[in-house]
Amino acid sequence: KGIKVAVLDTGTDPTGFQGPYLGGKSSMEGQPIPWDENGHGTHVETTISGRPFPTPWGQIRGVAIDADVAAFKVLGGGLGFGTMSAILRGIADAVEFGADIVSLSLGGDDEDYKTSPYHRIISGLTKGGMLFIIAAGNSGPNANTIGSPGSCPDALTVGAVSYPGGEIASFSSRGPTLNGLIKPDVVAPGVDILSSTATASLIDNMQFMDGPRLAAISGTSMSTPSVSGLCALALQYARIKGKILTTDHIKEACDLYGEFAGAKRNDYGWGLITYPLLKKYI
Repeated sequence: KGIKVAVLDTGTDPTGFQGPYLGGKSSMEGQPIPWDENGHGTHVETTISGRPFPTPWGQIRGVAIDADVAAFKVLGGGLGFGTMSAILRGIADAVEFGADIVSLSLGGDDEDYKTSPYHRIISGLTKGGMLFIIAAGNSGPNANTIGSPGSCPDALTVGAVSYPGGEIASFSSRGPTLNGLIKPDVVAPGVDILSSTATASLIDNMQFMDGPRLAAISGTSMSTPSVSGLCALALQYARIKGKILTTDHIKEACDLYGEFAGAKRNDYGWGLITYPLLKKYI
């Protein structure tokens, strides 16, 4: 409770049965309303904070159901394409919203972070205490496939593993980055993740076998919101304890207590991030 999460994606379905949501904004030219015609954004949003909902496969619920989540549409056109300018505008809208956490299940080709507008804005806002949780990308299994802005040093970059089992997903992008950074930082479940999607959206139609307004899909886009919800829980716990939790603190916790503590890898990072791991550090 009391933690604000901004989801920069394809928008949201305000009629979704795992709501309610706080609305949001659109920075997409020609699409002033943040309606989700793709379904990706709603799936991400409900993974973070979706209210409990019964399905034929059991109850689904988001990781942090009491978080205050708002959707900022930075991708559109049905297929979910976007521009850097729209994404940067979305980050500015997230700042105006007062976001504690910005969740970005998106990315493009890697670039030199030293000259990247993404890095400049993410670095500055991270120093101010915001957490940027960003997908590694789905261009694995080869090395040097981390996308941007996930390649930014100040991002908490998320790869995908299967669950149960914990095997790295073949599609999950691997480091090192163009600038030689070891990425991703952490991994989370990202294979066949069942969540709700937008009404009559592209993904809803493509995954109709999962049921109306439901979809079981895979990607680092699916593991990223899991980590965003987890960090929302940890941030609330830290505030209750009268402490501050920054991106550097989260990375230090993983380096101390992660599966690959002190030995970060270019596939798993420090390994699976969990609430007990962060609670132990806090």
